[in-house]
Amino acid sequence: MNYWLTTHWPPYEGDPADQVSGGVWVPDGREAAATGFAEGDVVFIYHPRSGRTLIETLSDGTERLRRCQKGREGVVAVGIVDSPLKSLDDEPKERYTNGTETWWRWYAPVTLQSRSGFIPRERLATALGYKSNYNLRGLGEKHSGLKMLTFQEYETLLRLYRESTPTEPPITITNGTHPPIGGGEGPQHLALKEYVAAHPSLVLGEPDVTTFAVERGFPTGDRADIVLRDRYGRFIGLEVEVVVGSGDIIGALQAVKYRRMLEMAMGARQDDSRAVLVAHSIATDVKMLCAKYDVECREVPEEHVLAWRAHRELNPEA
Repeated sequence: MNYWLTTHWPPYEGDPADQVSGGVWVPDGREAAATGFAEGDVVFIYHPRSGRTLIETLSDGTERLRRCQKGREGVVAVGIVDSPLKSLDDEPKERYTNGTETWWRWYAPVTLQSRSGFIPRERLATALGYKSNYNLRGLGEKHSGLKMLTFQEYETLLRLYRESTPTEPPITITNGTHPPIGGGEGPQHLALKEYVAAHPSLVLGEPDVTTFAVERGFPTGDRADIVLRDRYGRFIGLEVEVVVGSGDIIGALQAVKYRRMLEMAMGARQDDSRAVLVAHSIATDVKMLCAKYDVECREVPEEHVLAWRAHRELNPEA
C-alpha cells in the first residue's frame, strides 16, 4: 500500500462550498508521478485557496467562464483508491483564462472515507518538511499535483486529520419541549400534522407531492409522523414539531432516522430519500445545522392551520 497527497481546485461558483470530488486526476505527460499508484492506496485531498478559471464550451457553441470559489487552503478529505489510473483518451483539453491548457488524461476513482477533518496549509507544509509559509504550488513530481508520501508522513497527516475531526456538538443542544415517550399528542401538533398530510405540495412548495402514510410504524418501535413521496418517487421522512427552539435538534434527528429507515424498509437506493422538519417556527441555529446535514426545514404559520381547521369544521364535506 502507498500513501498520497493530491490537489483539487476548489469547487466552482454555484457548487456546494464543501463539495469534494472523489478522484485523482493527473495531466498528460506527468503520469510518471503516479508510479506505484494502486487500488487500496490512501489519498489525502488538498484544496488550495484559488484555482484557474475554466473556459467551458456549451453544446450550442457558446462559452461561459467557471470561476473557483475561495478554497479552504488545507486537507479537506481522505479516501481510498478504487482502481489504478486509467487513460481518458476522449477527455478534451481544458482551457483557462490565463491562456493555459491542460489535458487531464489520467484518472482514478476514490471512495471518500471522511470529509469531517481539516489540516490547514501551514500545518500540512510543516508536516511534510517545508517552511510553514510554503504555498504548495507545483506539488508533486513534474508539478503533477500528486505526491507520494512516506509512511511516517502518512501517519503524521492521519493523526493531524483525525485530531481535527469534531468531538463536540456544533451548537448547544437542549431537550426542547418534547413530551416524554407515551405522553400523548397535543392538539397543536395534531392540527399541524393533519394540515401537512392534507397539503403536502403546499407545505413543501413543489408540485406532485403525495401523502404515503401517516404515523408510519417501523419494527424498531419508531413511528414517522408522516411519509410523503415527491414527484420522482422518493420517500420523504417528515417530522412534525410545534416550535423548534434554539438547540432543539430532536425533531431533525427523528427526520434523519426516518429517512434512512424508509430506504431500507422500502427497498429504495441509498440517498434516494429526503428528510424534512416541519414546525410553526424553527430557530436559526437549527436551520443552519439542518442545511449542513441535508434536512429540509419548512415553517407553516399557525394561522394557516387554524383557518383550514375552521373551514373544515364549517364544511365537513369539502
